Amino acid sequence: MNFASGIIKHAYARDTECEEVTGLFPDEPMPNSTPLCGSRPTPHTAEKAKGEGMAIDREQVIDQLNKILEYELAGVVRYTHYAMMIFGYNRIPIVALFQQEAQESLGHAQQAGEMITRLGGHPSLGIGPLLETHQHEVRPILEETLAAEHAALKLYYELLAMVEGKHVPLEEYARNLILTEESHIDEIDKMLRNPGDVEVSPAARALN
Repeated sequence: MNFASGIIKHAYARDTECEEVTGLFPDEPMPNSTPLCGSRPTPHTAEKAKGEGMAIDREQVIDQLNKILEYELAGVVRYTHYAMMIFGYNRIPIVALFQQEAQESLGHAQQAGEMITRLGGHPSLGIGPLLETHQHEVRPILEETLAAEHAALKLYYELLAMVEGKHVPLEEYARNLILTEESHIDEIDKMLRNPGDVEVSPAARALN
């Protein structure tokens, strides 16, 4: 075999990464030659190594998702009840708000349930706590709503802490719901302010 053939054989061994590297001449092994097959980490193996030891605690996450499911189902009942108890000249837009909140809570509950079954868990048939204060003026109802939104926000932050950097779909799910709950809190806070107020409402400050 001539010099050129030795070069071709060397190049083939390098490209396939599955043959022993030889010297430029076929009968002259390269010193300390080793097979190249699998010697260089591929993107897949590098990513796998990066994720080692980062698995979520599945049972803990399912338990947290069930808490979210139950709380959001309680929200459906809570906001439906609030919509029925609004009276006065500003009734129509506030009733519409609470009806929308009830539908959104149902959607959030369904999302939580889908995440539970995705992880192989069983969605709870329970429902979160419901408090009847018999305070049916608009302001007390809005203050109760603000407290409920903060409680939901806490559940989603707890979920985020369990999955952050470990499970991208669950992390994105938690972040999206945190954004939604934060937006609701901002809107309720503005409804509790007087015109011209630039600071957050006293009710919001008490919960922060």
